[in-house]
Order: sequence, then C-alpha cells, then structure tokens
Amino acid sequence: MGLLELLRRTSARHLGYCCAGDNESDKDEKPIIQYRDYAAEQFDHLLSRFLRDPECPEEWRSQYTSDFGVMRRDLSQPRGLDQSAVLSALVPITATLIGAEIARRDMVDIWRRNMRQSRFRDTAANISTLHNAVFPGGNISGGPARSPTLVAIESLCNLGESSEGMEDVGSLEEALCEIPSPAGPGSDKRHLLEARRLNLVGAPTIATALDGINNGQLSLHYMRWLESRDPNDPGPPTQVILEIGFWIGPDLGRRPITAIQDRFSDPNHSQDRDRWIVVHLHIPLSEMTFRIGSFDWEIGVSSFGMYHSQGTQLPERPVHTGVTLHRRAQWRFTDSYANGRYNRGAMRNYNIRMEPFNCNYVNQRNRGLWYPSHDYSRSLETLREEHRSTSMARSINRFGLWLRDQGTFSPQNLARIWPDILIQQVPNDHQSNWGQLYYRPAPGAFDQNWLPSGNGADDLSGPFQ
Repeated sequence: MGLLELLRRTSARHLGYCCAGDNESDKDEKPIIQYRDYAAEQFDHLLSRFLRDPECPEEWRSQYTSDFGVMRRDLSQPRGLDQSAVLSALVPITATLIGAEIARRDMVDIWRRNMRQSRFRDTAANISTLHNAVFPGGNISGGPARSPTLVAIESLCNLGESSEGMEDVGSLEEALCEIPSPAGPGSDKRHLLEARRLNLVGAPTIATALDGINNGQLSLHYMRWLESRDPNDPGPPTQVILEIGFWIGPDLGRRPITAIQDRFSDPNHSQDRDRWIVVHLHIPLSEMTFRIGSFDWEIGVSSFGMYHSQGTQLPERPVHTGVTLHRRAQWRFTDSYANGRYNRGAMRNYNIRMEPFNCNYVNQRNRGLWYPSHDYSRSLETLREEHRSTSMARSINRFGLWLRDQGTFSPQNLARIWPDILIQQVPNDHQSNWGQLYYRPAPGAFDQNWLPSGNGADDLSGPFQ
C-alpha cells in the first residue's frame, strides 16, 4: 500500500479528529512549501504538530511497552496535549517511510527539517538510522528484522535519545549473537539477531539495571531453574529457563535509600513498590546448548528478559514430589504468563516482561545464540573502530562475564539439569544433540532457589522491608 492510499485511509479515522479545533494561532509560522503530494503535506503537518508537545500518552505506553528499552524518557515531566490521535495518523506514515526499500527523498527532507527546527536536532535519529534498525546492515532481502511500526513508535516517543539508542540496537546485535558453525567458535562469525519487540520507554533502562548489578546497587538474591513446556506439545521440552532475582538495594531484604529505590523502580507502580528485578535466560535444548569446541561448558542463550517484581509467590505445586518448595519473586501479573489469567486488578502488568534482545531468528532460521560466558570484547572493539555505538552491547557483555565469574555456569550448578556434565567432556561436534539428550533434571531442580557459590539460598519466605 502506497503513502497516498495510506493517507486516504487514515484521514477518515484520525486526521479530522486530530486537527479539529486548530485556531489560527496554532498554525506554524513557516514559509510556504511546495509539496510533492498530499502524503508529504500531511506528514509535515502531523510531524510538526507532534513536535509541539512530543509526549506519548499513557495508553500508547501501556499498549506497546513489553520490554526494557535502550532509551529512556523523563516520566516526571508534565504532560500537555493528548497526542493519541496525532500519533495514530503519524505512526503509519513514518513506518511506511522507514520500511520502504528506498525512502522518499522529499519525506526524508521533511523529517530532517522538522527535527532541525525542534529541540531534538542533536538527539533524534535520522531516517537512515531508523531504516537500519528495521533492516540491520541494509539487508532487505529477508524482510524487516523489526516491525517498522514499533521502530517508528519508539523513535517518536524517545526523540531525546533515539539516535544513540537506535545505533546501540544495531551494535548490540552485531556484537553478541552468533551462529555456531562446524568450524567451531574459532571462526568468531557474528550474525544479526532479530528482535521483533521494542518498547516505548524504560523505567529503568536495561543499561541502568545492568550497571546496578555491576556496581552493587542491585544484589543477587537467588537463582532458580524453571521448567518450560508447551502445554499443547506432548513432546520433550525445547528450552529451560534460568531465573535470576536481584534485590533492589545493596542489603538483601532491606529497603534501600530513596535514590536507589527510585533509580531502579517503575514510577507507575503505585500499588506496591518494586523490590526485585528478575532476569530470565532462555536456554535451548539442542546440539547448540553448549558452545562447541570450548574448553568449558559455555551455555547458549537464545534470549533473555527482565521484569519488576514486588512480592513473592509460592508455585501451585512442586515439579518433583517430596521436595520443600521455595517461593519465587512474583511473576504472574502479565499477559505472557498463563494467557493473562492472573493479570488483573490493581497490579495488572506489574510483572510485564521486557526483552533486551532476542537471538532466536537469524537469517530466518532459529539458530542465533549468545554465550554469556564468552568474552565478546574483540567483536566490540571491531565495531568501535567503525565508530559504532556499543554501550549497550558492552553492558550485556559485562553482565555475561559477571555471571561466569560468580560461578553460575560451573559444572556443579549445570549438573542440576544435566547430571552427566560431571562425567562427560564438552561436546566437540553438532551431531550429539547434547543439550536435550542429557537433559535429566535432578529432583528439586525446579522447586528450590540456589546461589552460584553453593551457599544456601533464601527461600523468600521473608519478611522483606
């Protein structure tokens, strides 16, 4: 569908409403411009109108936010106009522009001129950067790696940091996701991941959370293996999840000072305060579960997510009978768990999942993995030499190495899921399907919390301040 047809369809639904009530004083004071067509004229009008008060209304945030972001907006700023109708018309046009194989030059100029005349001239992403976020590396043959609509939304709602944020996304992908090949890890071949979900805002951003882990403002509270089965598939599981709970603050169980609490909390959570930031590492059970040819058991992660948690919850029943069941940080207030069965009431969406990146789809194949025990500094250095932004990728690389240094992936801890690790050698080929073949969780593996050091972990019975 072309831009003119798109404008005809959106006009009836949104343009009349969004532009109704304009007084003469509202009109832009600018020279008369000769537009190529109606689409260009409306794009210019909508964009300039949005830039007068570039705040995304709450319903846009709640509708589209599902991940921790690479960008952050100041949610404490007062809100002015309700821009819902403007965004409803502006976003499809912007998405069509950045998702096109060749962007219209006149529309690119309209974007550039409006940003240059706004307070975001030095921070807003240009159309080329947004196009590269949709088609990483300029490769359009396999279709978009991300939804142009979500890229448009994230950029418009984060104009203060969209340039750096979108560049970070591209560098993150190139640095951390790889396809294991018969040549083994020595080939150091990097491929682009496909992250189809972006978020509008982050409170905090993923970088803030990872920095908190590194500087001790977030404290490791517990780890726990989670069974992951498709209820509609009677076959063997295809992944296992490692849950990692971080207490907000340097002292476990104690409320931190206000500055730390505010730094790592979602300001929209008024019913109960955020006490934990929880990380989920999704680990495929396949021939690629462990890095081929490595000297150590380097585990592969297809994606990882984060969410805030406010209280604790005891699972309905133990996976293994006869085992003392430990509580977990609350996880049920989200539509992504149990089809949203528990996601209601005042705590709705308080545990909404946030996905920094996802290596699941690389070149349309379910092959991409990130190995958190592996140091990707060489890849990052290559990108820096190309003057690419790598701050997000560096944060995630440090997080992976931190997990390794804590002993998270020691043979003893991995043996909770793969007991034969204690008597087997690291696989050196892709034929063994090692991750699934030797998947034999020990009793209690999914029912109890643990710590990498081997010390007893908190059963989360509380009380917590």
